[in-house]
Amino acid sequence: MVSVTVQADDGQGGSASESVTVTVVATPDDLPPTPDALLVAPHVITLYSAGGLVTTTLGIDNQNPLHDIIWQATVDQPWLSLNISAGTTFTAITLQANAAGLAPGTYQATLTISSTENSSLEVVVPLTLIVEPYINYLPAVTR
Repeated sequence: MVSVTVQADDGQGGSASESVTVTVVATPDDLPPTPDALLVAPHVITLYSAGGLVTTTLGIDNQNPLHDIIWQATVDQPWLSLNISAGTTFTAITLQANAAGLAPGTYQATLTISSTENSSLEVVVPLTLIVEPYINYLPAVTR
């Protein structure tokens, strides 16, 4: 085991340091197992709509490729829906925002993805829906 300390100086009298312990192993098989962790991409979503439906796709995976995580997903706004609300990693899900009936403006929502097996595995994805005014452009006719 080796301990490495890094110290940074901002040039104005301030400094910070951080230490990390590094364990050197003979082969990759000697490494500790990768812990389970939900990975969701993208991790922040912004959607734009002129009053209709808009969709996006998210990927849900486990950073440990040797183990699947059983997950469930919930949304906190009625204008937001998912094509599936539960599954196992790796999964791609479709998120749909329905801006019909929403006034122009900015709306916030939260998508929460959590493990049904381990309550400490949870990812919260903030979502912003920007509803733009619908403008109907008529063709110009000149004489």
